[in-house]
Amino acid sequence: MILCRIHARTTARRKGPSPWLLLAVVLTGFVIMAKPARAGDGEWILSVSPEAAMARAWGKTHWGPGMELAVEYGLSDSWTLRGQATYAALWAPGSQPNSMLSMVQGGADVVWNLDVLRLIPFIHAGLAAAALGGRDQKWTPFLAIRIGAGLDYLLNRCWTVGMTVTYNLLVPKVTQVPALLGLGFRATYRWF
Repeated sequence: MILCRIHARTTARRKGPSPWLLLAVVLTGFVIMAKPARAGDGEWILSVSPEAAMARAWGKTHWGPGMELAVEYGLSDSWTLRGQATYAALWAPGSQPNSMLSMVQGGADVVWNLDVLRLIPFIHAGLAAAALGGRDQKWTPFLAIRIGAGLDYLLNRCWTVGMTVTYNLLVPKVTQVPALLGLGFRATYRWF
């Protein structure tokens, strides 16, 4: 009887390895087995980014969906040049459904990538020509100074998925339309 009680107490105390230890072992294994995500010299990258966009224009904050298409060219393992085109359809809360504001933009960025095996954090900066307008507002052109950051995950050597955020400061009419903000997912395809 005493041996049964001792056995019950010792088996109740055994929990096995910590879940944190198991997670650390699994993640370490993934890092060891992963191939580097190097963006080689002369590599072309095509990306599509559906995004949520926001603009403060004509006294109202407008929200809506957008889409960005981009083509990148690898200059080195860390640097790429990127050309992009963006469209967004924006509405102000409480406004009439036909008072949509559209935003179009095209420009060029310089992108710096940090190669961390399967994760590729990046930052970018550049210039773009942008225009805002719609049914109730005439089209107004702007110069946009773009800065942004993102994180891609390498699925295989050709495909990545990730997230990106881009802030566009519109000049020279900074008081009318101070900024455009885009937050989105992105899928990229790399070809050589």
